[in-house]
Amino acid sequence: MKLIVGLLSNKTRNFPMVRTLLERKYGQVDFVSSIMDFFHTRYYEKELGSALKRIFFTFEKPLNPENLFKVKLHTRKLESLFLNENKRQVNIDPGYLTLEKIVLFTTKNYGHRIYVGRGIFAESTLKYENNTFTPWPWTFPDYKTTSYIDFFNSVRQSYREEISSKQNRVKVCS
Repeated sequence: MKLIVGLLSNKTRNFPMVRTLLERKYGQVDFVSSIMDFFHTRYYEKELGSALKRIFFTFEKPLNPENLFKVKLHTRKLESLFLNENKRQVNIDPGYLTLEKIVLFTTKNYGHRIYVGRGIFAESTLKYENNTFTPWPWTFPDYKTTSYIDFFNSVRQSYREEISSKQNRVKVCS
């Protein structure tokens, strides 16, 4: 499972600092998306402001599946480091990528989300079929965009090659 973290803010100057803090905890970033305009909902504007931007990081080091939801607990703490007048300056959304899907973590319950512990829910946001990531009916509008899907497909391809390479290096001794 490959850790993915999306950042959302209108203060892109915070992105490098958040990346550094994430790398201290989760290891080296291996993929960085371009900085993309976020205009798909006004949900975050009251807290984060307008002219929002999104960036994604993925990390080299695989995480233990049992600990993945704890990343959301950690990123909530990181968000608190970037408060201004009790409002977040950056939203940090963690999840993970497998060859079959992309899963995001949230603190909000809904009918299609699964409780994974300590106030955190998991949602399968994209599924891989017909050689690309595709949305579910509940997928957030931004995750349906070509720019996101192209980025995730690139990460998946590299991840697939990495898994295949590791499997080919395993030697059987008799």
